[in-house]
Amino acid sequence: AGGKVVPSKNGAHIGIACDVEINYEGKNNLIYKNKKNIFTSPAFNFDEVIKIPDGATLLSSDKINNVMGIYFESGNSKIWGLQYHPDYEYSQMIKLSNARKEKLLNNKIFKDDLEYQSHILSIKKQEKKLDFLNRTCEVKNWLDHIIYK
Repeated sequence: AGGKVVPSKNGAHIGIACDVEINYEGKNNLIYKNKKNIFTSPAFNFDEVIKIPDGATLLSSDKINNVMGIYFESGNSKIWGLQYHPDYEYSQMIKLSNARKEKLLNNKIFKDDLEYQSHILSIKKQEKKLDFLNRTCEVKNWLDHIIYK
């Protein structure tokens, strides 16, 4: 769509993205209707968007990725791009992390197994605090949009 993605310079989201913040434009976009302004979500990525498509609107950011959510239109399509996964469970992110553990350690994403296990524990703690309706709000809003438009 005309944007540009590169490997992230600020780190990676390994199973979780913390303190994602919705900006002014995001607060007025239907994808974030009834969403808390700052939230945590399942996420897994090593890249970042450094240029959004022309005409796109930045909706949310975090300390790792300036672009966590965007909105734009192309032809007849309304497109919401999210750099996280409101449609996944934390348990799926833990399984994905465990499947990639050796690669994560070999690539120095974590300095050692202790740091990796601490990170997994932090995801498990977040899962226990789960606010399911807030975490899946974007999915509900999108489904409402396509069903009731």
